[in-house]
Amino acid sequence: MNGEDIRPLYIRLGLVLLALCAFWPVRDAEFINFDDPTYVSENPCLRGGLNWENVKWAMGADMLFQTRNLDYWQPVTVLSRLVDVSLFGMNAPAQHLVNLLFHLINALLVFEVCRRIFPGGRDDPELMKKCGWVAAFFAIHPLHVESVAWVTERKDVLYGMFWFLSIWAYARYVACPGWRRYLMVLVLFALGLMSKPMMLTLPLILLLLDVWPLRRVAWGDGATRWGCLIFEKVPLALMSGLVFWITWSLHGRSFTHGDAWFLGGKMVLAYGVYLLKTVIPTGLCIWHPAWSPLPWEWVMVSLAALLGLGTWGWRMRNQCPALLFGLVWFALTLMPVIGLKEAAWAERFMYVPVMGILVSVFSLLSFMRIFRSWAPVFYGCALIGLSFLCYRQATYWKNSETLFKRVLTVSPDCCMAHDHLGGVYARQGRVDEAVLHLRQALALEPSAGEACNNLGIIMVGKGRREVALRYFFRASRLRPDKPKIFVNLGNVLDEIGRSDDAVAAYQHALQMEPRLAVAHANLASVLIRRGRVEEGLDHYRETIRLQPDDGIALGNLAWLLGTLPDARLRDGSTAQSLAQRAVDLSEGRSAHAWMALAAALAEQGDFSRARQSAASALTLARQAGDTGLAGRLEMQLKEYEAGRPWRQDPQTFSPQASSAK
Repeated sequence: MNGEDIRPLYIRLGLVLLALCAFWPVRDAEFINFDDPTYVSENPCLRGGLNWENVKWAMGADMLFQTRNLDYWQPVTVLSRLVDVSLFGMNAPAQHLVNLLFHLINALLVFEVCRRIFPGGRDDPELMKKCGWVAAFFAIHPLHVESVAWVTERKDVLYGMFWFLSIWAYARYVACPGWRRYLMVLVLFALGLMSKPMMLTLPLILLLLDVWPLRRVAWGDGATRWGCLIFEKVPLALMSGLVFWITWSLHGRSFTHGDAWFLGGKMVLAYGVYLLKTVIPTGLCIWHPAWSPLPWEWVMVSLAALLGLGTWGWRMRNQCPALLFGLVWFALTLMPVIGLKEAAWAERFMYVPVMGILVSVFSLLSFMRIFRSWAPVFYGCALIGLSFLCYRQATYWKNSETLFKRVLTVSPDCCMAHDHLGGVYARQGRVDEAVLHLRQALALEPSAGEACNNLGIIMVGKGRREVALRYFFRASRLRPDKPKIFVNLGNVLDEIGRSDDAVAAYQHALQMEPRLAVAHANLASVLIRRGRVEEGLDHYRETIRLQPDDGIALGNLAWLLGTLPDARLRDGSTAQSLAQRAVDLSEGRSAHAWMALAAALAEQGDFSRARQSAASALTLARQAGDTGLAGRLEMQLKEYEAGRPWRQDPQTFSPQASSAK
């Protein structure tokens, strides 16, 4: 291996080590309670991992039909998550490390793409170093923490990978045109579009590359030359148009709406903020509340800065073409999301656009002769500083508590942060702190439906069901798109005796999300007590199909199949199999599972083993201090000793309802 081969190798190794050090805190990060439950950790469509049913759902979701477990059509991203589940289960650290692996690949791709597209990048040692610097700053820029440390944002690192691979393939096609190489560009572009719709501006970027650095056309060339290159991008543009139509038709209403002046001002200000935060990445967090009202004085400052930079870049297009190239890259790649979302701006949207600013900055500094002699020192110090900021930013993503505390440090009056932090404290049993934050969220934004839902859950825990009911009703009016709110509403309605209303609430939840297992399970219990036993059994079976490891549902169905008075509905063999799975899942520590197993064995006439199982359940119930369950088990044990199976009237069936937090 000669020196020319060793130098890029050292740069690649350096990029990997640098990124690993900067993002090391993500190795033990948890799922967070913002989007991760909906799209990943509690997504019923990911259970079971990579199987044919889930693959069909991944390909069709949010294109052939709309689902609440995706935010856009992104089948490649979903398939990657299914592979994660097949390999690691719902293991948060493992999924974070997969995100980091894709980011490492992208840092290496930035280096290789820069070497290929910039003149002399593969041969000139100085230009190779500049490519290495650009890739290094891309690898550790703090704006990328959100895309790497947030499992939901797998789509960012995936579309980034296909973005850079598409450019690499396009450069190969330009160097030696042929239909096979062009087909590779199309395939990689399609995979990128199926990872995240932000990929749709790539045809414009390829046209920009044609101007510089590939120099296939000049600004002053005639319409014929430009027309040929534009025609070359038509297949890509058609693919972009299709994805844009799919995305807008299903999700256009979720984007920010308003008059043209407001939207225009928001876009201008957002461009300015993205530019500023790329150069000075401070005050970063997961949520930046929308500007209300819009600070027009800062809009004017941003507009002046953007116009000044654009004019300067245009005037320098011959002496320093990379300056204009980077600015246009930045503007075009941000265009699909600029100012269209509820938040003021989002760091994850800068995953690919940040490269444009990096190229502009490095080209400008290299153009300044006075700077060249001490450039390595400046770059080294900047790299160390950004690495520190990146590492510190990654530590905030350890869990939901650290994440939303960070948001409140940056934006103390952020309703969303108070809401989610209250939810965290509620799950930790820190009820007083939870109520404080949730009420603060409602004070800041009375329409905060999630805060109402979380307060309802807390009130249920305190036994204040009427108060909880009011919160759940309010939450259901504010967030009618959240099926789990209706599950919680149904639970309380059932507990206070309004079973018909509870059935309606559960059914409404299932209309929105047919694969919501907790809604099937809770609806099953109500239907059985209402005498609609066969319907209830079907819903329990659907629960187990969706969640094969749901020990409570397994035990409940096993109990019913072993104890129902109607012989047509009893099935002792199936009940025994289900109950045994429930016992195994609980590692023998569930009294209810042992009780169901005893009933199933007695139904088949195996009273000896039934007595043993009932005795195990009784021991566990007494150890837990559950006198009610212990009393029922003593009566069942007497029946088994007398050689009689246990029978239970379905109207007295009372399993524990699950809360859809």
